[in-house]
Amino acid sequence: MRQGFRVTEASYGQLEQRLRELEEKLASRTRREEETLRETRHYLENLLDYANAPIIVWDPQFRITRFNHAFERLTGKKAGEVLGTPLDILFPGNRQEEAMAHIRRTEEGERWDDVEIPIIGADGTVRTVLWNSATLYAQDDTTVVATIAQGHDITERKQAEEALRESEEKYRLLVDNADDAVLIDQDGMIKFANPKAEELFGYSEAELAKIPFTNLVYLDDRHFVLERLESGAKVRDLPGTYSFRIVNRAGEQIWGEMNTAPMSWEGRPATLMFIRDRTEQKKLEDQLRHSQRLEAIGTLAGGIAHDFNNILSAVIGNAEMALYDPQDAASVQYCLEQVHKAGHRAKDLVAQILAFSRQQEHEPKPLRLSPIVKETLKLLRASLPTTIKIRQNIRNESGPVLASPTQIHQVLMNLCTNAAHAMRENGGVLEVSLANVDNVGPDSGVAPDFDLSPRAYVELTVSDTGHGMDPIIMERMFEPYFTTKGKTEGAGLGLAVAHGIVKSHGGAINVQTEPGKGTTFHVYLPRLENDATQETGTPDRIQTGNERILFVDDEELIVDLGQRMLESLGYEVVAKTNSMEAMEIFHAKPERFDLVITDQTMPDMTGTRMAEELMRIRPDIPIILCTGYSEIITPEEVKEIGIREFVMKPLVMRNIAETIRRVLDG
Repeated sequence: MRQGFRVTEASYGQLEQRLRELEEKLASRTRREEETLRETRHYLENLLDYANAPIIVWDPQFRITRFNHAFERLTGKKAGEVLGTPLDILFPGNRQEEAMAHIRRTEEGERWDDVEIPIIGADGTVRTVLWNSATLYAQDDTTVVATIAQGHDITERKQAEEALRESEEKYRLLVDNADDAVLIDQDGMIKFANPKAEELFGYSEAELAKIPFTNLVYLDDRHFVLERLESGAKVRDLPGTYSFRIVNRAGEQIWGEMNTAPMSWEGRPATLMFIRDRTEQKKLEDQLRHSQRLEAIGTLAGGIAHDFNNILSAVIGNAEMALYDPQDAASVQYCLEQVHKAGHRAKDLVAQILAFSRQQEHEPKPLRLSPIVKETLKLLRASLPTTIKIRQNIRNESGPVLASPTQIHQVLMNLCTNAAHAMRENGGVLEVSLANVDNVGPDSGVAPDFDLSPRAYVELTVSDTGHGMDPIIMERMFEPYFTTKGKTEGAGLGLAVAHGIVKSHGGAINVQTEPGKGTTFHVYLPRLENDATQETGTPDRIQTGNERILFVDDEELIVDLGQRMLESLGYEVVAKTNSMEAMEIFHAKPERFDLVITDQTMPDMTGTRMAEELMRIRPDIPIILCTGYSEIITPEEVKEIGIREFVMKPLVMRNIAETIRRVLDG
């Protein structure tokens, strides 16, 4: 008998109950899972929508399926406008192909990492966006479900970068085409140089980077330039713009005018330099000053002739008196002293005229102004009419300044002749004062608009009682070629030149004037703290010797005087008036002489040419060159030839004695 499961009504009911319970349990679980899924999806959607970064999702057919609020803000487009549309509508027309090429590679599993693709907004505005992407796969890990991309709007950054690039390009264009050399100096080395700097110095930028900046500066100017570079803005009395000499690759000297400014280079302090080539301008300025000096010399010709006649009167008169009664030793001694004094006065006068008229400028040096002012007024006195009285208030204790004696002489001459012109009709008083001023400001009389640092100055004042100036003339008085004089009375350069000289010395000119009440010029020059003008006393005993000297000069009077002077000092002298004869004597016995003293200007052979020939015969022969005036030779050129010393005539016994010992004793 086969056995089976017997279903009773009761067991069927239990089974049915059990099934219902299972169904309810399953339905409850499904509802919970669906709720969890809905919550998760809601969370993810919120996370997507409220993310700060724009996010977009597309399907394998490159249709847009989802994007967040940040993407809406980025593009200005709503979901209804773009959902289900092709992805390429988001990109500008000229960038669609490039963008879609990136997107197709995502279907092959390639991720985007900071790929830059622009997006076009609803208003046509293009935004630059940096994208990162990821591909979503089905459970089989091979079927692409969607691609999600997150962007970062870098439009402002790109615009800033572009603006910076344009700015750099603009300034690079300006710097590269600037008329000035532009350099950046850091720790004494050149970190940047523009094309003009390469042209000025004759080196490439790469070569300049290996050369310390001071090596490009003329040796005598290096300390001056280095002091100002190191001091910068800390030294208040230094001008912001200053000139110095540059030596280029070819060894040529170039005058440069430099402005500097502090800056940062690669995070460290540096100096920005602007250097302008002023060589031609310097030549023109020198020519202008030379022309103006010659104009002043013409004005002073009468006074110079008067002074020379007085000197010659003293020389000739005292010589005649000594010859008249040579037995009266006391009278002869007195006459000789007067001749000696007059000779020194003539020597000083010639030196003044030469310094005033020659083309080359003296280098600035520490000096006191009182001797220059006194000598200038002495020179002026003879050339001014007797209706003009000169008053001096010169304080000898006025401090030293760093200046060129020639240029200071020129400033004073220009101001005084200008003052004399203002008084020529009715006469008057020319008053010149010199004093120390310890500060500038209202109490010192310096106008507040003058750019003078608070420090110690020497004040030179030139005042007249002439017709004065009205405001219109006063406004233009320092302009070159502006003049109120007649065509034959001056070129209108005096005040312009004086103003330029004073400014170049770091000083200023202040003018006080009224029509009918005269004019006063106040010149302020920076006073030096240390007095470097004191000279050591000259030894009482004149130095002597016993060496053999060849003395050459084409003037018989000079040869006679030179031979007697040197023999009185103990030397054995061979004196010649002909340079060719002197050459023959030396050539016959080169070792016979210990020293040669020769004049520069001689008919057959100049002193420098003779020196070269002598040194060709005997390279170690010491030579002293003498001259009264020479336009073609300078002390620097003399040294380059190999000549030991350069002496200006007239020959003074003490000076020539000291020079000889300096040369012979090494």
